[in-house]
Amino acid sequence: MLQIVVTEHIFTTYPDLAEGQLAKLRASVVSSHALAEVARELDLGSLILLGQGEILTGGADKTSILADTMEAVISAVHISAGTGVSSRFVHALLDERIAASELEGHYTDFKTALQEYCARAGLEPPRYVITAEGPDHMRDFQRHCDRRCRPVGSGVAPSKETRGANRCENRHVRNCCPMPELPEVEVVRRGLEKHLVGRQIRDITVLHPRPVRSHPGGPEGFAANMRGRSIDEVARRGKYLWLVLGPDAAIAHLGMSGQFRINHPSDPRLRHTRVLFDLDDGTQLRFIDQRMFGGLEFVAEGSMPRAAHCS
Repeated sequence: MLQIVVTEHIFTTYPDLAEGQLAKLRASVVSSHALAEVARELDLGSLILLGQGEILTGGADKTSILADTMEAVISAVHISAGTGVSSRFVHALLDERIAASELEGHYTDFKTALQEYCARAGLEPPRYVITAEGPDHMRDFQRHCDRRCRPVGSGVAPSKETRGANRCENRHVRNCCPMPELPEVEVVRRGLEKHLVGRQIRDITVLHPRPVRSHPGGPEGFAANMRGRSIDEVARRGKYLWLVLGPDAAIAHLGMSGQFRINHPSDPRLRHTRVLFDLDDGTQLRFIDQRMFGGLEFVAEGSMPRAAHCS
């Protein structure tokens, strides 16, 4: 039941993802680690009947036990209440987690993500050195990752294969690509161009003030400046997107996790939706940013020098 609901949701919600990305996204939310995290959020560990041995060794917080218990709970709901109820139960547990994984983009393990990044960038593959300390029954393994003979990250864990040991790849992925690459921004620009050019912005709702933190007038001023304006062009200057509004412009930077989506106003909002643009054709442009390193700013013609760094 879990696999069916998650697979159908991902397939219908993210039609633009490649097959391999869909498979990785699904694996990231139905893995034992992900299910164990959900179980911890629900405090299922305190409800599990364990033997004395497991109690003494912390079984109530073991990933394998929590993941199995979470699956058992889902199965119990399905058997007792039927497909409709169990489907809604799975959606309530995992939809936000799926959306967060898709927004962040690193829904594969970090070692694979790092290897894929190096391949795309034409870089030599990373190399690893693993050292171990401590007695045989309590070994701590430290993994060092280097590229071009320079250390770029390290992580420590009680096993060579645990997620903790992947912290070095995690750090390097973040260090290598902290901002969107130019080709990715150009893809976004082309997609927005198809939908936005010639459209008028009927209304704006700022759901969180941080994305418009650079605008002098704050959320209210940003909305007032944009409301009623027509979008003449979607341009790009470096890693900045420009919505050209006659002599003025709205500048967007995606940061690490920012993205734009075209939705119908009645569509469910993703958890990290920050700004809504209601358009005159009845659609809605949504700015979504999980980590909120991106931002939006209205720039009037007379103050264009403020954005000189975008050129």
